[in-house]
Amino acid sequence: MGFAGATADGPEPVGASQEKLERYNGNLTRAAAELARDWRTDKALRRLEAVMVAADGERMYLLFRQRDVIEPDEG
Repeated sequence: MGFAGATADGPEPVGASQEKLERYNGNLTRAAAELARDWRTDKALRRLEAVMVAADGERMYLLFRQRDVIEPDEG
């Protein structure tokens, strides 16, 4: 997972995304959905203004500031 946003915000979303991937045994779909849920409800993450990209060899998800998770239709 990677993100684009303020540099000071960097460690928090990266740590949160790694935690989700570990918790769900590398299941990217579940990790992205749970991270988006936390982004809506967590007090610290809620203030984060960023776009995150979560990708593996099979799929890619975009997580937006509005807390949406989008899977692109085409590669």
